[in-house]
Formats: sequence, C-alpha cells, structure tokens
Amino acid sequence: MAEPDSPQFKLAITVMSIAAGLMTVLVTGLLWAAARSGNPNDFLDTGKLLLTAILPVVSAWVGTILAFFYSKENYLAASQGTLDAVKAVSARLASRKLRDVMMPKASVIAVTLGPSGVLGDLMCAQVVAGFETLTPQQQRINRLLFLRADGSCAAVLHRSIWNEMLAQVYQAPGKSIDLKADPLSALIDQSQPGGTGPWSAFLSRTLAFVGEAGSLADAKAAMAAVPNCQDVIVTRSGIPTEPMLGWISNVDITRESQA
Repeated sequence: MAEPDSPQFKLAITVMSIAAGLMTVLVTGLLWAAARSGNPNDFLDTGKLLLTAILPVVSAWVGTILAFFYSKENYLAASQGTLDAVKAVSARLASRKLRDVMMPKASVIAVTLGPSGVLGDLMCAQVVAGFETLTPQQQRINRLLFLRADGSCAAVLHRSIWNEMLAQVYQAPGKSIDLKADPLSALIDQSQPGGTGPWSAFLSRTLAFVGEAGSLADAKAAMAAVPNCQDVIVTRSGIPTEPMLGWISNVDITRESQA
C-alpha cells in the first residue's frame, strides 16, 4: 500500500477529492433544477438518471483507487504464494531418497551391448524385441536402456525417437531398412534433423547420473543440467562408468512433486 506521505498517495487523494467535488456540484445542480420545475416526476426521473449514470463511474473510481493502493500487496502475496509452493515441492523432493523411489536395476527392461561395447553393433531386431517386452502390468515400455557388459548404462532410447529415426529412413529417397537383419547403426548414424549431430550422440548424452545416497531433488537438479535429459541413472557415487543401481525418469519426479 502507498505510504500517506508518498507523492502517489497525495496525487490519488487530490484527484479523488476534485472528482468527488465536481460530481457533488453537478448532482446538486441537476436535482435543484429538477425540483424547481414543479413537477415531482421530473425530480424522480432526474434522480434515477443520475443514479444510473454516476454509480458505474463511482464504482470504477473506487476500484481504481483500491487497486492502486493494494496492488503491491496483491503482487507480494501472489509472489509469496508461488515461492511457498516452490519451497514445498523442493522440500518434498529433498525428503524422498532415491533408494525409495527409483526403479531398481532388476526391474528395468534393458538391452546389453555386445562384446564390442558399441551401440551401433546391436541389431535393430534386438531393439524391436526390447520395445515389445511387456512389463509386469502387461504394458509395453516407452523407454529402452542400453547397458554395457559391466552393468553401466550407455544410452537410453525413447520410443518417440525410435519412430522418428525410422520415419527419417522411410522418407529419404532411395533409403530402406530391414529391421530383422540390419544393425542399429543404420539408424543411429543418421544426422538429426537440423544438423545437430548423429542420433548416437543424442542417445548417449541425454542421461544424467546421481549417487544412490541422493534425493529426488538431486535427481531433478542433475536432469536440469543436461540438455534434453529426461532420465537419471542411479549409481553408487554418481559416476557414469559405475554399474547402474536404478533408474529415475522425469515422469517419476513430476509424480512425486504433485504427491
């Protein structure tokens, strides 16, 4: 609210006083003229007309003045409410330990890389089979993890990206792919639309890693630090070369934020 000694307060009071004075003079003059006419109906009609014309104006003035005086408080209250909500979510995520909410490695549907450890050496048929694998809830997965022989996570492939890579091949003149016989390199060695590098780099660089002692708040921060990241891999100390212990997705973080 504006301070009584502030220029804004004085200006508002001055404008309101002048407007109220002019309106009082106008209303008094019109009513006096109607009363002098000697016709009672003229007086009543004039009163009704003035009420109809002036009431909206007065209401608008009052609303404007109140909005002027209390806009700062309303803004501060809204900002504080937003800040409190953000703090509550942050506190909730910080209280949720990764061990309690992550999907353990034993429950993760993943494909293990071959002896070469190269993602492109896998066969497309292995990826197709991975996406066709049903969860215990009899649902097909939408994200497929790729693990190295030592148990560390090498990459993640979302079904939407898989479909986009396939569409890129099918739409290119003179190109084709045999999902039963061709290696995965036939897809992931393609350049991403816009010339931002091959798909293979995208699949391996959109993972974040955190230590198992951390919280969901740590997972969220790690995810935010990696462009296009929607998946966090939990290892013993958060080092990418360590065996994967569990997996957290952006869906998990969103669900826990709203719990």
